[in-house]
Amino acid sequence: MQGMHYIATMHIGGTISTAAARKFVLPFNASLVEVQIAPATNTDSVLDLGTPTAGEAYLKDKALPASGAIARFGAADLPNGKPLHLPAGSTIVASVDEGGTAAANITIWLVFTEG
Repeated sequence: MQGMHYIATMHIGGTISTAAARKFVLPFNASLVEVQIAPATNTDSVLDLGTPTAGEAYLKDKALPASGAIARFGAADLPNGKPLHLPAGSTIVASVDEGGTAAANITIWLVFTEG
């Protein structure tokens, strides 16, 4: 059985001219199993995912896909190559560095399983 899945969605609207970040506070114990990201423009920007004090703790310098495509980063991309268990109240920070070609209208999905 796969269990219950919870998806947290973050959106960075407009064209970014500097690094942009979004935060999410986990309301219950869960395991992060996948991160997806989709920009509306072609870009050489990168995604970092971590905590407020360690912004690259979970993912570092992951390239954004081409315009309209979705990049998926699964358990193998996370620390120790497995789903990341996080306690309730954990703050997750997703940040996008603008790179040389700025990204626009970026959507990020964090996929969790219960427990």
